[in-house]
Amino acid sequence: DPIQTRLALENLTDKVGFNEYQLIGANEQSVSIFIGMLKQNQALLLVLVTILACFTVIGIVIASLSKWNLNMKRYAIYLISGATYPTLIMYLFLEMLLLIMLSLCTVFIFMSFVGSFSAAYHLGLIGVGLVLLLLGFIPLVVQMKRMNLVEWLKKV
Repeated sequence: DPIQTRLALENLTDKVGFNEYQLIGANEQSVSIFIGMLKQNQALLLVLVTILACFTVIGIVIASLSKWNLNMKRYAIYLISGATYPTLIMYLFLEMLLLIMLSLCTVFIFMSFVGSFSAAYHLGLIGVGLVLLLLGFIPLVVQMKRMNLVEWLKKV
């Protein structure tokens, strides 16, 4: 296959740093156009994935802060009853983790219809999901650390 040969040769020339070569017997122009389009599509997909990751982090931030604000009275009762901030943080984190894992399971099910992927790919997606969850969860932890429970209870 000339395309596979050309891609393998491109990877090899990138590794060794020798770009002056000629592949005899392949339609140079069409293969070059195809490789250029492939690189352009990869760049576009990278931009799309980055934008989606940013929206995911923003969504997690908004969801966790909204949940905190809606349930603040309940959390105040928990804190008065003896719960600690780390306990509440862990509770909220596990709840968000459950949502992320359910969405990843849905993705894995749909991926099984497309074809078979290696276990490393699945582990990579789980890792990315955890990183996005942690990035989205940091603002909630900061807000909880700043909250003064006694002053908040005086206002309510």
